[in-house]
Amino acid sequence: MKKFIYYSKLTLMLGIIFLIIMFLSSFINFKQIDENISASLEDYSAYSNLSRPKIDSYTDMIMLNMIAFHDENIIEKALLGKYSYASNNLPEVNVKNTLNNTYSKVENYGRHWNGWMLFVKIFLIFFKYQTILKILFVIEIILLIILLYFSLKKIDKRFTIILLLAFLLLPIYRMGTCIQFACITIPTLIFCIIIVNNLDNSKFDYSKFFFINGAIITFLNFLNFTLISLVYPLIILIYYDIVKDREKYKNHIKKLIISCIYWFLGYSILWILKWLIGTLFFGFTFIEEAFLNVENRLGFISSFYLSDVLYMNIQEFISYKINFFTVLLTILFLIIFYIKNFKNKLKITLPFLLIAIIPFVWYMVLKNHSIIHYWMTYRLLCITNFSILTGILTISKDINYKLEKFSKDDYLILFIFFTFVLFHSFPLVLLVINVIILFKDKKMKFVNILNTCVIIFSIMLFSIKTLSQVSQNSKNKKNIYQIEMDEKINFYSKIYIKKHPNDINKKITMKKIIDNMDDVYDSDTVFLLQCHGYVIINEKLEVNTFCNK
Repeated sequence: MKKFIYYSKLTLMLGIIFLIIMFLSSFINFKQIDENISASLEDYSAYSNLSRPKIDSYTDMIMLNMIAFHDENIIEKALLGKYSYASNNLPEVNVKNTLNNTYSKVENYGRHWNGWMLFVKIFLIFFKYQTILKILFVIEIILLIILLYFSLKKIDKRFTIILLLAFLLLPIYRMGTCIQFACITIPTLIFCIIIVNNLDNSKFDYSKFFFINGAIITFLNFLNFTLISLVYPLIILIYYDIVKDREKYKNHIKKLIISCIYWFLGYSILWILKWLIGTLFFGFTFIEEAFLNVENRLGFISSFYLSDVLYMNIQEFISYKINFFTVLLTILFLIIFYIKNFKNKLKITLPFLLIAIIPFVWYMVLKNHSIIHYWMTYRLLCITNFSILTGILTISKDINYKLEKFSKDDYLILFIFFTFVLFHSFPLVLLVINVIILFKDKKMKFVNILNTCVIIFSIMLFSIKTLSQVSQNSKNKKNIYQIEMDEKINFYSKIYIKKHPNDINKKITMKKIIDNMDDVYDSDTVFLLQCHGYVIINEKLEVNTFCNK
């Protein structure tokens, strides 16, 4: 009962703080903000997020649109998050229409807190959108370096390498090029720093920490790959506990479950609180719209199969070289380390294996969201990779959770590593460094020989694939925009025909496909509508496109 009262008060306090921030944000209406938004649009391309790994600059434009939308009603401005919208317009055109007050249709993101708005508004007083992205990138790199420093000091260098890899798989250097993604990665880095610095603090209340963690994420963030804010700090906490005391595995599992429950409570209760506040001011239609949107995201009423969701996300994850090689290494390490004394090792690493399946639970529950937004939800698989590698580390031969002094070779490796990270060209270097540092024990001759073979094989694959890509690109004159459009046409056409099998071998316009879909992402609507023509789908689900793109 005491806990219930305590967390009820904490929820109320957080709700009041969030409301104060939102109302403060609604009062910030400097002329410089609109000027910087307008200047940002001159250098903005609607298709800047097509380079891979994909980001979500389209949602960034909606965020700028919400900031540019001036509403005389302070309550509506603070709680509704209005923005102008026309499905046949590119995102920057909608922002321009908002700035010029030439829009006809208004949408809102009232179901979210939109707590990011205050911070982005403050940045926009002084900087353009493009400059803000550079600042966010620098902030992320600084926070990452701080986290790695404390990880080396408090835990060990092998885990620090795996922790670094976990952020690079996102990849961290792309997260700072999108405001929406930065709203999840920056808090996650801060939460990880907090947890690392409180590993030996017996008074640290991890239940309260994860509750506040979930609440802050629901305040700042849209629904994307939200789970990393829970799991990354959680893996750090569980790893340290297991290394200190392997035998209390039941306590580790208990801590894992409790942490997940409190994070979920913080995330969901504060989100629902926003719906209740909106209902109080705007009536029951507010909460009805919120529930309808959540229903569209859930998998229980989805027409998609879980196998389709997993296929899209896994395919996207391993389509990047660094992810593919890391998965191969993870599978290799699993075979090597679990081949003997399987039961004992499973008992030690069970918490990490449970964490590893969390993304798949997410995919199962949020099937619609996870297949429509597969290009960003695939990042949840970084959790699986991070967790399994950490589990393997706990059963490797020479665990030492005290600070180990770095040799000159180690510093050289880290210098090369960060150099390649900054220039966005590190897949093979990462592979080599991971093997060198993680398995530096000279007694493990078999592992060293095997890893050397893997590296050589990886280099050969990398070289062959790169040469074939260069050859293919020289022959293929399509630009990236056209390739992206083809992918989206094929994707949505196949979804449509599964629902309407009677339309096989018939002409189907893009507008008809959009109108008959339960949920099409706004930026995809822009792509599809610009295909002036139709598609014909045969019995083999082959899509023939007849469009003037």
